Amino acid sequence: MKYSTHYLLCILLVCCPFYGFRPDRKPTLFIIGNSHARNGSLANGGFGQWGWGSFIHNLLDTTKISIQNRAMGGSSSTSYIQTGLWDKVLAVLKPGDFVLIQFDKSEKYIQDSKSKGATPFICSPGVRNVWINNKINRRNTRNVEAMKEQYKLSKVPFIDLYTPLCDHYDKMGQDYVSSIYFGIDSVHTIEGGAKMSASLIAGGLRNLKKNPLKKYLLRKPRDMKNWKYAPSPDPRKL
Repeated sequence: MKYSTHYLLCILLVCCPFYGFRPDRKPTLFIIGNSHARNGSLANGGFGQWGWGSFIHNLLDTTKISIQNRAMGGSSSTSYIQTGLWDKVLAVLKPGDFVLIQFDKSEKYIQDSKSKGATPFICSPGVRNVWINNKINRRNTRNVEAMKEQYKLSKVPFIDLYTPLCDHYDKMGQDYVSSIYFGIDSVHTIEGGAKMSASLIAGGLRNLKKNPLKKYLLRKPRDMKNWKYAPSPDPRKL
């Protein structure tokens, strides 16, 4: 008995679910770090302070990739593991996902991410609002250069946020940076500073070679003044 192609296709579509067929899920970008990436229990700007992770979605095609900001203010590379936050990420991390890590010591995060089939990225620290003779204090330059060489040798994608931030701050000047990018202290950015960091991180991702995350970056994102923040659940309660 002969069956038409259309009839066979219908049978195939009906039967596939019973044989484990599932549509491809979107990959997820997990952000881990401290208050540079997230402020407020819902990443909604606690005390007027904002992390870049609340705005990075404005630069990515969220119809093709999901974003989970799992950073937690006050965390270190050690405490993030000790408090169980990293285990919560590992529990849902799947092959094809990405992990953007903003911690100084990241070896375990890199190893664990790769073991799950995910791609880790390292992001350098941000810049403090400290000036010397009308120039931003670049006291961490040597540390960032050392990080760059370390991850180059280990072939882990590295995003230098520190250097372009320093250059941008010098260009804009102390008065502008202090009023538009920082608030009550020299460490935590306000909304303008968080958006600028997110923009520079996206630029760093775009410039990386052989970067599977690059295809999810928007070619023409909205103007920064129109960016909205993305609330996200408290990582401790997930």
